[in-house]
Amino acid sequence: MKNTLSLFVVALMSVTMYSQSVNFKIGFKPNTTYKQTNVQNVTSAVGYGEGSEPMEQKSDMTMTSTTVTGKLKGTEMPVTVTLAVEPGSEAAAVIPEGTKLYGKAQNGGIPKFDSIHSPGMDVKVKQMMLGMMESNYSQMMFPEKTLKVGDSFVVDTPLSMPMGPITINMNIKSTYKLKKVEGKKAFIDINQVYTMDTKVEGQDLKGSGTGTGEMVYDIDHKYPTQLNTNTTMSIAMDAGGMMIDIKNTTISKNTTTITTTK
Repeated sequence: MKNTLSLFVVALMSVTMYSQSVNFKIGFKPNTTYKQTNVQNVTSAVGYGEGSEPMEQKSDMTMTSTTVTGKLKGTEMPVTVTLAVEPGSEAAAVIPEGTKLYGKAQNGGIPKFDSIHSPGMDVKVKQMMLGMMESNYSQMMFPEKTLKVGDSFVVDTPLSMPMGPITINMNIKSTYKLKKVEGKKAFIDINQVYTMDTKVEGQDLKGSGTGTGEMVYDIDHKYPTQLNTNTTMSIAMDAGGMMIDIKNTTISKNTTTITTTK
């Protein structure tokens, strides 16, 4: 009898675990503050020509972005993002203190930005910053999904990012898999494949890469509170007969705290 009861409990726990489902969609809610800290460690190795010893360079950056959504007006709400980087860092020379982006978002949607306030920031850098922020958020735009533990889905995200005089064209194929659910948190594994094809001064710039990551998704707020990724990207370019090979490894850790105001 005891063995039968034990088997019943194990079976019941198994059924409960695998019957858990999550309505998965990332979006912002009105009257809410999202404070995100992003820590990036980037290693770049550049080789010039066959047989050359790659030149390696490392850089670290910590940036905090505070996104504040306002009161819902009809179907839209105002969105303000304040960026802050470590004083004295390389990034601080590009992103001055007090940099703010302004835009709007649908309830439960992703913001679209229309302006940036950043005293001292070059106009071209402002345009690049707006494009990069739009690209970052566009990676979160996918159809609403209801997942059970073990379920997965694939999203193809084409990106077009202005970087000074050139525009980087890239596609990211992301596979999201629901690993487990604990309370109001869903744990999701991420696998990504990157392909890049653009031109720099008439020369083809091709690249490919892969990435892995983990996401902790807040079910009530419908937003990730943790997102960690590890990405490796290889890029090749023919510069006047000399092949330039670039290998980038980026380790990114994002933590977000969410507070709601009345």
